[in-house]
Amino acid sequence: MDDNDYWDEVEYNFFNTLDDVDKLMYMYDLMLGDFQDDYYGIDDDSDFEFDEFVDDDTPIRQEVTALIDKSGYLSITGASVELLNKVVTTMVMDGMILSDKKLAMSDNGEISLNYRVIGTTTPISVN
Repeated sequence: MDDNDYWDEVEYNFFNTLDDVDKLMYMYDLMLGDFQDDYYGIDDDSDFEFDEFVDDDTPIRQEVTALIDKSGYLSITGASVELLNKVVTTMVMDGMILSDKKLAMSDNGEISLNYRVIGTTTPISVN
């Protein structure tokens, strides 16, 4: 690759006027535009389109119900224990302090996790 492919004097002078963050974005855009086909292993002569892929990671939405009663107990109801554990993990990461875990299953197949809410604290996760 010849250095003059990208950096003529006008473009180089423009690049030098940018602040550091804008320089990074400029380089990112330059690299993405010029090397995207190489990165994905596509020849310029190819008729390949990215839209041909079907995203198999499409999230499946499942209903979850969370209720806190007046006595301080949290009841989380949903379709699977794994799903409910993810909800509880998120709540704990957001600062909820829970104890006394109880698992129950109703006749219609709904699963319920019940906890005593101790209180809240500073979130563990910044997200």
